[in-house]
Amino acid sequence: VSFLKELNREFPDMKTALTTNGSLLGEYAEGLAEANLHSLNISLDTLDPVKFAEVTRLGDMDRVIFGIRAAVGAGLRNIKLNTVLIRGFNDGEIGTLMDFAKKERVLLRLIEFMPLEDDVWSEDAFISGEEILRMLPDGDSWKAEKHDSELSGPAKYYTNEKTGDSIGIITAVSNHFCKHCNRLRVSATGKLRTCLFAPDETPMRHLILDADREGLRKLILGSIKNKPRCWNDVRTGHQQMSGIGG
Repeated sequence: VSFLKELNREFPDMKTALTTNGSLLGEYAEGLAEANLHSLNISLDTLDPVKFAEVTRLGDMDRVIFGIRAAVGAGLRNIKLNTVLIRGFNDGEIGTLMDFAKKERVLLRLIEFMPLEDDVWSEDAFISGEEILRMLPDGDSWKAEKHDSELSGPAKYYTNEKTGDSIGIITAVSNHFCKHCNRLRVSATGKLRTCLFAPDETPMRHLILDADREGLRKLILGSIKNKPRCWNDVRTGHQQMSGIGG
């Protein structure tokens, strides 16, 4: 949190986002709000306590829900719930998740199951963005919003003409957005990653600890120049989201 505060003081025009599993969010929500965080992404794949414990390896769903409410209460902006939709696991929970997001005043984003880990991913479990859209309640009422793709991130947003509700769909596999990708990811261990699927990470923690701004600038610019053109060119099938973050 202190790093984010310093970062946003130094670079007030830069937009910072945090992706979290939400388990410690209740403890840090106030500090993140004070750090002027631009957006917050919370991973939540199910509202079924048994399934949640299974997918998170015994995580506590109540702590995550408490964290979501703490974030809203602290005044954090642009809070999004990220749900990876998996056939046979949570595809029957779309309506429940939508109701929960609306009640908690956060935005739900449904994400295609990405082939990061070959021993977990399967084509049978994959649901495309087009199918996800058809699965939404009031399927014919959802209309695409107009967004600047270079600024709005990877999701395509839809508004329900009947209710005014919004939802995001991220088609990382069926209709990837690599040519518009403007994201860099810093891991919890201080490593810079230019692509979620790429195995390469660049250590930068030593530069952060030394407050070496020029060294950081050169490292970041050099990494951007080597950013892959497409995720499929660098995919190894052995990337674990728990290790990457998000």
